[in-house]
Amino acid sequence: MIAALAAGFAIGAGIGWIHRQSRPAPAPALPAQTQFRINGLIDIHPKFKKRVKQSDVLFLVVRLEGQAVPYAVKKIAPVSFPLPYAIGPEDRMLGEASEPLSPGRKISLAARLDHDGEVSASPGDLEGSPAEGSFELPADSLHILIDRVVK
Repeated sequence: MIAALAAGFAIGAGIGWIHRQSRPAPAPALPAQTQFRINGLIDIHPKFKKRVKQSDVLFLVVRLEGQAVPYAVKKIAPVSFPLPYAIGPEDRMLGEASEPLSPGRKISLAARLDHDGEVSASPGDLEGSPAEGSFELPADSLHILIDRVVK
């Protein structure tokens, strides 16, 4: 009887029947997720250093490949270069409701030095992105060079 219980069988008290106890079905496997964290260093091209004002704001914008709406945005002020940065789950646009990142998902990152403090780009703002272009997570030590003027 003890062997039957250990094997997952139940024994009917006093009536001598044995049946297999049902076990809950295993939960379906969730898709693997990648931890969202990007860090590195942002610098500005020497020809633009004199254009940096104390009132400028830096926006880091992460987008999933093929999507126009940002996945995450981080606002940094005041700004001085070179600037270490980190962007992660706390910066997602939709917080916990954000789409999970699966391994192999391509993302892009851009840095924009904004002169008016508004999140939308304006002519004359400065921008840059990693030389790698789009990339997969995890991403450590991504260097961003601000080297272009928004037209």
